[in-house]
Amino acid sequence: MLTLANPELMEIVSPVGEVAIGGSQQWYPGRRERMSGCGPVAASNLVWYIARSRAGLGSLCDVAGGDKSSFTTLMIDMFAYVKPGLGGVNSADSFSRGIVSYGASRGVALAPHVLQIPRRRALRPGIGAVLEFVTTALHADSPVAFLNLSNGALQYPESWHWVTIIGLETGANGSGAEPGAAESAAQGAERGAAGGAAHGAERGAAGGAAESTAGGAAQSAAMACISDQGRTLDICLADWLDTTMLGGAMVYITA
Repeated sequence: MLTLANPELMEIVSPVGEVAIGGSQQWYPGRRERMSGCGPVAASNLVWYIARSRAGLGSLCDVAGGDKSSFTTLMIDMFAYVKPGLGGVNSADSFSRGIVSYGASRGVALAPHVLQIPRRRALRPGIGAVLEFVTTALHADSPVAFLNLSNGALQYPESWHWVTIIGLETGANGSGAEPGAAESAAQGAERGAAGGAAHGAERGAAGGAAESTAGGAAQSAAMACISDQGRTLDICLADWLDTTMLGGAMVYITA
């Protein structure tokens, strides 16, 4: 499992000692915010984590106690920047503009990194590109805000909803990638040919093909650990990508 460097920093403690993983829009005091606040909550998750995990970013929000009251204050403040319209926060562009503006208001330059997943299947990135984006974010020690406009064949998360990816499982080595999976049959043939024998080239080609097949299987089985409404759930990203009707987007931030 590939995770954030300090996943415990996603924990939020209530006054009675209950621990949530990431925030929940149900913590908003107002009905409108509770109905449409998943985008600002996902943005708050991203800001909360980098403020707690990086030195010198304390101006982003009050994280001293890691408590629910502090996080709820952040959620309320964030709502004024990552502001839902009639369709909620339904694009990565509006999400990114809002979180950048929030950072600027606190004197911190935040840089959004975006992967668009269009409605049209022909324009969508493949599962390899999706996993590479999430892996890059987690290696950069940043959670990933995930806009799911349609959950397709998945039971959860609900459609038209932002959640936060905090971990990724794919591959036998548990690091987020199957070793050798990206190698093609042609690369395998080259390794065999380097041994100086035609049989070696054939074996190398077969080995490369087997590795490619294994890598594809690992990608198809990739499970993302998400934070949604303060709890964690596992979802298959390949199943979502194959069956979502409307697509969505992914965003992470660096400072």
